[in-house]
Amino acid sequence: MPSVAVIGSRRASPYGLRVARSLSAGLASHGVAVVSGLARGIDAEAHRGCLEASGFTMAVLGSGIDVIYPREHRSLAREIALHGAVVTEFPPGTAPEAFNFPQRNRLISGFSRAVVVVEAGDRSGTMITVDSALDQGRDVFAVPGEITRPGSRGTNRLLREGAMVATCPEDILEALGIDCSDGSGNGRGSPDPAPEADPILAMLARGPSHFDDLSRASSSTIPELQARLLLLELSGKVVKRQGGYYSLP
Repeated sequence: MPSVAVIGSRRASPYGLRVARSLSAGLASHGVAVVSGLARGIDAEAHRGCLEASGFTMAVLGSGIDVIYPREHRSLAREIALHGAVVTEFPPGTAPEAFNFPQRNRLISGFSRAVVVVEAGDRSGTMITVDSALDQGRDVFAVPGEITRPGSRGTNRLLREGAMVATCPEDILEALGIDCSDGSGNGRGSPDPAPEADPILAMLARGPSHFDDLSRASSSTIPELQARLLLLELSGKVVKRQGGYYSLP
């Protein structure tokens, strides 16, 4: 599943919030995962737009997994955990100190094929993520903003410096070589094959199986099998049981 980071200012305008939500929903509807940082403003709307389109979204924290910041996003984090992933490299109990976030930002861009900046001031922390994206060889997109708004100076500067323009999901999808001929995607990538064509589903159709048995029967590597099972679980086609067993619903 390709993934794109959608990021921007915590003090976003109503325009920026609408754009972040709309872009993320459009990306999700074409099977693209949306990565962001769970922050106020653009990040939160990016996650919400993806969830509304039944997409897979990842929130990368600058704190321990048990320290959701900001606190008012705890329910959003729970919803993301149900339909995507909440991840951090910081140990449990780590407070959301300011110096954690520049370190966190390199993961947001690292998980993504491209970074889309919706709204950002000239000195915005969002630019740290952009710098990481450029160092990592990622594509950078920016949404044009109103020239009189301080919150648009960063994005408009990125466009002057060569960032690609993002005015709709298709701008991003086409640049990444992702088919955007229609919006019929289900938000979780390509449709799953029929059970008889999928060796995992065919094996589970005969009864519950342990992960080790699935691994021996599959030509996939363990990480590939784990990812495949996760997607099948998220799409409701597989249920994870206790003791490492999987079954059909």
